[in-house]
Amino acid sequence: MPFIALDVFFILAAWRWGDWRHWQTYHSTLLFFLLGNVFYLRLTCNYPLWQHQPWHPIPSYIGVELCCLICFATTSLIYLGSFPKGVMKSIRWMALWVVIYSAIEVLYIFLDAIRYFNGWTKSSIFF
Repeated sequence: MPFIALDVFFILAAWRWGDWRHWQTYHSTLLFFLLGNVFYLRLTCNYPLWQHQPWHPIPSYIGVELCCLICFATTSLIYLGSFPKGVMKSIRWMALWVVIYSAIEVLYIFLDAIRYFNGWTKSSIFF
């Protein structure tokens, strides 16, 4: 359920703040981000570092990953479409998105929606 709730939130946020008018400009970056996730899944299918736990009506790991792809696509559209000019503003913008993605992962840890394997641990997230 947290995956679907997060997807709905990011779809609404992308509808509001995403740069839909210029999505073609970001097309290659979106594909790179999404294919990077698919490549990770294929490369580590027998030796994962982490795995999202299915909580929603689609009772499969594939459903969870589809939710992740939606989240990645919508947040990329917001991130790239609103990227500021200027060094300090860019650094703050990147830091904000690091905090957003980190907060999502911490939330997933507390909800037990993600599990770690093969040397990847919760403590590695918190230094």
